[in-house]
Amino acid sequence: MALLTPTTAAAAGGCEASIKPQMKGFYLNPTVVSVQVSKVAPPPPGGQCRLMAGDEILRINDRQVKGAKALGVMRYWKSLEPTDPRVYTVLRGGEVLVIDVRK
Repeated sequence: MALLTPTTAAAAGGCEASIKPQMKGFYLNPTVVSVQVSKVAPPPPGGQCRLMAGDEILRINDRQVKGAKALGVMRYWKSLEPTDPRVYTVLRGGEVLVIDVRK
């Protein structure tokens, strides 16, 4: 299922983040079980990566990711402009962190 692709998590603090979504349910609009950051590319000079490989994205801004319908999550991520601020709530090493990502 390609509803959520690695490019939808792009621009995480000046670097590219690849994601690995897991979904369940009806294939046309499954429920998001988890969205893991699988890889983070090195930032350009002066950039800073705040997401880390292994992070599980729980929320982006005010939108729930885990447990939400995949189409809603995809539409929201695609509606964000590259310069829009993003606040990720992630699970990292058993701890919930809020990461404010600005370009």
